[in-house]
Amino acid sequence: MKMTEKNNGINNTVWCGEVITPLEFSHEITDKTTNEVLEKFYKFSLKTKVVTNKGKELDDSKLPMVVSEKHLEKLEKQLEVGDVVFIRGSWRAYTINEDTNRKVEQVGLVNHIVHSELKDGKYLNRFDFQGYLVDKLYIPERDEATGKPLRDPETRKFLPLLDEEGNKQWTVRLNREKKVVNDYFIAINTNNRSFYIPCVSYFGLAKKVAEEFNLGSELKGSGYVRSRTYSDDAGRERTVYEAVVVSLELVPSSENQPEIVTSVEDTQE
Repeated sequence: MKMTEKNNGINNTVWCGEVITPLEFSHEITDKTTNEVLEKFYKFSLKTKVVTNKGKELDDSKLPMVVSEKHLEKLEKQLEVGDVVFIRGSWRAYTINEDTNRKVEQVGLVNHIVHSELKDGKYLNRFDFQGYLVDKLYIPERDEATGKPLRDPETRKFLPLLDEEGNKQWTVRLNREKKVVNDYFIAINTNNRSFYIPCVSYFGLAKKVAEEFNLGSELKGSGYVRSRTYSDDAGRERTVYEAVVVSLELVPSSENQPEIVTSVEDTQE
């Protein structure tokens, strides 16, 4: 999706969890003229959980993190596996082109990190955002013989079943646990780019996304980020990341919506 106007959104995350992989070099930023290294970044994985006030565990995820060397230098001691850390940052999503395939790569960007402890064993995992709804779950066209959804041979996206006026038909689905689900994308603008965050909501909120929020609507919400594994058509296990949105509402200013063109990845399985 491309927007003709860019209003900067909100992309705030808070995590408290356990470092489960050692620091590895990720990438560096260099001066285009002198090739001088301006900033180095390192990556690690963080284990975090979501637990209700009544003690019910809703999620246990391992999230990829990227942190600047300048933040690591401010720590009291070197970051090691087993350390508990408190992090403020943002959740980023990038579209990666690999040969003929396109995929969404996601990572937590660390803006602040300190050593901490799990008070009463409580982890933190919160995501607050404001952005634009750019795609959501639609009814796919199906093969008459097999009943399987049809895909575009080039983009591998599901072909939408159009109504008499040529519009996509928005819907929800039942997951393996028979819960009502909606998959959708929120575009969050920054000063220099937009991030397209895969999101999922359940039950009444899933239906609200399908029935009440139009593409291009400016929305604000909150939830948490999780990792999830599944098996693809070839039987290979894959891990995906998504924002589980538990609160979502329309931003009134979205009446003056920017023009949009949809070009994001599908999330239908």
